[in-house]
Amino acid sequence: MLEGERQARGELQRKPMEPPELPERIGPYRVTRLLGRGGTSTVYAAEREAEGVTSRVAVKVLHAYLLDDES
Repeated sequence: MLEGERQARGELQRKPMEPPELPERIGPYRVTRLLGRGGTSTVYAAEREAEGVTSRVAVKVLHAYLLDDES
């Protein structure tokens, strides 16, 4: 039986997603809050101040398992 079928039938125990620890900085950006988390990435609201101008952005960080290059 495929894993997806077993999960649909409730045969696999689902582990709740733990909230990721909020990083203080990502590159030049100061992280302000978590926007969302999905199967492939986590998205943070962040801001950067340069030359007196504050830029607000969303920073998307891929989950580490996607960075594994075994191909």
